[in-house]
Amino acid sequence: MCIFDNRGTLSRPNVYIEVGVAFAAKRPMMVCEYTGASRRGLETGSVPSDLTGLVRITYKTYEELSRKLYFGLPAFVARNRLSRPPSRRTRRRHRRG
Repeated sequence: MCIFDNRGTLSRPNVYIEVGVAFAAKRPMMVCEYTGASRRGLETGSVPSDLTGLVRITYKTYEELSRKLYFGLPAFVARNRLSRPPSRRTRRRHRRG
């Protein structure tokens, strides 16, 4: 599961490269879009239109983002049928049997 935050991305465009890599690897992801006031040194670019179809969470404060993730993440995981990858022990068992 990958969670990306666009806050301050004008000075860190590599975030969008990482989103692209996760998308190409078919990893489940959420893009968190900061909609609050800009601060000097933390200029935020808008989420590119190519990414509007991805799961997006908008927030104005990190407190709001934390609350949305805390209450929304379990539903997202269930809705997308995400689970833990099999452990090494489980993988070995499947190869032998």
